[in-house]
Amino acid sequence: MQNMSSTPLLSKFTIALPLSRVLLLLLGEHPSSIVASQTLILLGLVLNASPSFTRKFELVSGWSALKVILPGVWDPSVHVAAFDLLLGRVFIPGKMQASGPAKILCPYILPAILASLSCGLEKVTSSAIMPPTTRTSSVTSHGNVFSHEGYSVTSAMEVLVEELIDLHSSTSTFRQLFRSKQTAAVLVTACQVFISKIYEFPQTRSKTERLLEKVITLVNVVASDGAVDDQQKEQVSFLESCITSSNVIPASCYYQVG
Repeated sequence: MQNMSSTPLLSKFTIALPLSRVLLLLLGEHPSSIVASQTLILLGLVLNASPSFTRKFELVSGWSALKVILPGVWDPSVHVAAFDLLLGRVFIPGKMQASGPAKILCPYILPAILASLSCGLEKVTSSAIMPPTTRTSSVTSHGNVFSHEGYSVTSAMEVLVEELIDLHSSTSTFRQLFRSKQTAAVLVTACQVFISKIYEFPQTRSKTERLLEKVITLVNVVASDGAVDDQQKEQVSFLESCITSSNVIPASCYYQVG
């Protein structure tokens, strides 16, 4: 991967091979986290050299594939690589990193990030609800063993939610992404489902309190921004009223993506 950061070598690589398909082959259907993160780094290098590659990657359904694959392998390395890609951060030897406020340079990765948030929150609630005797380990949909005593999905989701909150508060181009009804609905729905599950099973509150507070903050900052429509704001207002009254949020009231 270090050699690929050399512009001449990267140019030769992209000319010699159908790179969009190569990236999909590298990922496969069930990659490890390290393979996924390294593939995202390579994708970032290619986009830095040729921004038009986003279209080529789209033509082979690359962005859709990442939306399916990344949630099953999300870990700290994938988190860093995904947000580096979103913000266009690449490391090239001898070249200074651009300074100044953050800007969204690759919005196409956001659906995969939000899908990972939704999947991670679901894992948190599932593991919190499980009886202690069954919580020593489990297997994700992509075959990776998840250890509740080592790697913490709850911690990973806390970091992910915090980063989304920070970006929303500091980066106007990130807020603009939520002018898409589809994008805003995916995030709001993931938060609604998580919060309703926590309130449905009160015994999980002590295990997820910090994450719950962050998720409530995230959905509030997105809803308070002018980027979401009235229907979404009504859903969030209903969500807040249920939280205040400690009522269970009925599944029929989840926001539906139109």
